[in-house]
Amino acid sequence: MKKFFIATLVFLFLSCSNSGKQIADNDSTAENHDNDNIESVDSDTGEPETTDGEMTAPDEDNENIEKEDYDDDTEPLQGICLEEPCKDVENSIGKCLLKGSEDDYVCVCEENFVWIPNKKTCEPVSSFKGLSCTGQTKCYNNEKEIPCPEAGAPFFGQDANHAEKKECVPQNFTIKNYGSDKTVIDNNSKLEWVLEVFNNKDNISINTDNEAVKEYLDWRTATFKDYNSIIDSGTSDPAINEAYFPETPSDIFVTANFEYLDHTGPQEGTYYRFIGGINFERGLSESSMNYSISISDKLNFRKVRALPEKQESFTLTFSSDEYKIANLLPQKLLLLKAPEKDKNWQEALEYCENLTYAGISDWHLPNRNEANFIYESEYSPLWSSTSYTNDPTQAIVYATAVYPELFYFCYNSVTTKNKTDKAISACVAFDPCPEGKIWNGEKCTSFDELGLKSDGSSCKQEGYSWGNSQCVKTCDDDLCKDKAHSTGLCLQVINDGNSQRVYCKCEENYFIDQYNYSEFECVNPCEQNPCTGESSTGSCTAENAHEFICGCKKGYYFDSSSKTCVPLTTNDCFIDYYSDVCINTVSGLLWSSTSEDPLEWSAAKKYCEDLDEAGFSDWRLPKVEELWTFAKSCIVNPKEACKASESNGCLSEECISQCVCQQDYSIYTNSWHWSSSFKQNDPEKVIAFSLYGYFLKFHDIKKEVATVKCVRNI
Repeated sequence: MKKFFIATLVFLFLSCSNSGKQIADNDSTAENHDNDNIESVDSDTGEPETTDGEMTAPDEDNENIEKEDYDDDTEPLQGICLEEPCKDVENSIGKCLLKGSEDDYVCVCEENFVWIPNKKTCEPVSSFKGLSCTGQTKCYNNEKEIPCPEAGAPFFGQDANHAEKKECVPQNFTIKNYGSDKTVIDNNSKLEWVLEVFNNKDNISINTDNEAVKEYLDWRTATFKDYNSIIDSGTSDPAINEAYFPETPSDIFVTANFEYLDHTGPQEGTYYRFIGGINFERGLSESSMNYSISISDKLNFRKVRALPEKQESFTLTFSSDEYKIANLLPQKLLLLKAPEKDKNWQEALEYCENLTYAGISDWHLPNRNEANFIYESEYSPLWSSTSYTNDPTQAIVYATAVYPELFYFCYNSVTTKNKTDKAISACVAFDPCPEGKIWNGEKCTSFDELGLKSDGSSCKQEGYSWGNSQCVKTCDDDLCKDKAHSTGLCLQVINDGNSQRVYCKCEENYFIDQYNYSEFECVNPCEQNPCTGESSTGSCTAENAHEFICGCKKGYYFDSSSKTCVPLTTNDCFIDYYSDVCINTVSGLLWSSTSEDPLEWSAAKKYCEDLDEAGFSDWRLPKVEELWTFAKSCIVNPKEACKASESNGCLSEECISQCVCQQDYSIYTNSWHWSSSFKQNDPEKVIAFSLYGYFLKFHDIKKEVATVKCVRNI
């Protein structure tokens, strides 16, 4: 474990200098492409976005975020909301939410409209462009608040100026109810937040009674960039929109890095240290490397999940002798890749506002949310156009913090800098091209013209990658012409010191051996004739360079751990759950191995119908009562309290209401499993069974996925 921890820190140190290649948004996990100029974007530079418990999330649709989510008459009106200020606001549903103080409020707007706090109006979301606004509606010079300047005047180009020009989208939230619990949907970043604040003392585990937490399996601890996306820089104590996030402590919120806390210090086991938190009192980064946080203190954190419609971000770099820019997609935000150094805040504002570069003349200094996307470590410290309202002599900057005591562990931070000091200016602009085209530094061009796939994320032609403002051949095919079982197509060349490693495309049923570091090979494990046992049919199916499945004679199944065909009676489903084939000796059912990937219901049904395993081909989807045989350790309700049954026709909401075994949901296995049992009078909903707590729920057969364990009668 210590070796792993040290290796991880060394890796992070080495990645500090390259962290600029991960231009990030508030998204889920990034996918690395095979070149430096098409860059996939993670939600937090250097932070893997993992799901607690490594559970697979259902591909849920979020179609039901409607105004009835706000119809909560149990919440009495308070403060200025008693005067019903939203009743006659055009494009509002009339709902008033108190925002922190007794005299500040937010009106809930109709779908596709957003609240403009300084105008007290609901305006169409489509009338704005860019990323989220920071919440600042006032302007400042180097010392104090001032009337917002006109274009060309000193200090023009700060957040309130661009908000007035609709060059950012106002924060746009929706409350969603899950019984007595609530979440907040960020309609800009497409993140869903659990409203409840968790902490390290009372409820650090995801296993809670919160109805929203129980609804989905992909909740995770928020990252630094997630938190940064909901900061409201127009307020403080706390620096968040309290209309949607009420009772948020003005305190430290830690990130997923909380999982790597060191519980040592001046007194063993008494102090914490952590990296990359956010202090919601000020809206700035917070870390503790000197063990100043007592283990008896509470450290807060929030749970978040990405909505299915959330898109990954990536950049395309375009360059010539005259310019070098990056285009962040799908946001279509241009970044100047030749930043200016040694400018104070006013000079940085004026430089970007007056700049004409790469055919674009409307550059501006990025606000803190735009900088959240485009910050690169070599830009440290990077000015933003966002003032620090607690002290107008300061502005928000992005910087890289380095900790020698942790092997030079580095992370990106949001802090402040005196406006008269010097820092780096990296300007941004909006892509002027229509939908389907992007600005390449000279003109609008389509992805197809550039040789890219329709979404622009990679080159259309295999063996090509993005470089020199176009798709180019990655490597010389001659390097692969003599490689056994290769098609001759060179995919990638990696230079490691004095050695060179070539990756070629393999023939069908052959795979790249990733564990052979001495030379490249295309291999098929079945060539070694591994399926020669007496209980095997001799057939072999290769899954990758090292994994295979043997065909087994009737009465035997292929055991993935021993890689042999073993008798069906080895695994008893009634005693325990098995991902491999198992037999339920009580009910007389034979169960297949569990599908590797979650499937839509129709695909799951076909999977069972086409399955040939353990010498049988008459597999089917299980009935709900058959799946329920896996339920065990029932705490909430007795196992026999579940009345749901396809055989007796009890398939309504009432029938499954008592089918809940465990309240703490402490068991982590294969999550949801499909049944064949449709909800009564609803051909779009099927009962699914969760092994994560043993309970039943209706799943939409077209919009949700689940794993499948097929069944047959013995």
